[in-house]
Amino acid sequence: MSLSGFNKIEVIFMGKGHNRRDIRMLDEEMIYSSSPAEDVEFYKKRIDELEDEIKILKKLVKKREKYEELLKEKEKIVNRRLKSRKR
Repeated sequence: MSLSGFNKIEVIFMGKGHNRRDIRMLDEEMIYSSSPAEDVEFYKKRIDELEDEIKILKKLVKKREKYEELLKEKEKIVNRRLKSRKR
């Protein structure tokens, strides 16, 4: 299964008014024209890409949590300062 075939399907999905029949035909063409070895290599690469994306997303989630924590601390500090000025 070649990567270029995968991109063709992706482009069709992204376009306006895509035709489901065309997509099914492309899927069938790719299945019949690809060898099992190509499929294995394609999916190994895809799995690696997805694992990398998962790692990146986990890092982003941690950064977001840290950011929210810092925002809460900032709000506490600002509120303390405002209270002390009112007195």
